[in-house]
Order: sequence, then structure tokens, then C-alpha cells
Amino acid sequence: MRLIIDRIENEYAVVELPDKSFINLPKKIFGNAKEGDVFEIEKNNDEKNKRKDNVEKLMNKLFE
Repeated sequence: MRLIIDRIENEYAVVELPDKSFINLPKKIFGNAKEGDVFEIEKNNDEKNKRKDNVEKLMNKLFE
């Protein structure tokens, strides 16, 4: 998903979404981004699976 920083207002970044709608997100999410900066967000299944496996291992240890 592509996000475009439309403008910064106080503690929020006004972000344009792919459907041309806008949302306010905390600007700290984007570091020191500026108006016009473009961010790509993607789902990371590999990391999700690693985290899931780690939780399962911890749960198994807990209930042994």
C-alpha cells in the first residue's frame, strides 16, 4: 500500500491513501518525513510466521 504525506499538522501527518481519501496518523510513525514523501507498506508473512513460531515455542515451554 502506498501512502503519501500530504502535510504535517501539529503532531499528525495527513496521509493520502491509494483510494484518494485522507487519514491522520501520528507523525512520529514516519520519522522526520516531509510533505510529498511516499511510503510503501507491505505485509511481511515471513516475519509473521517467525513471531507465531516463537509464541508457540514459549507456550509449549510454559505448559510442559
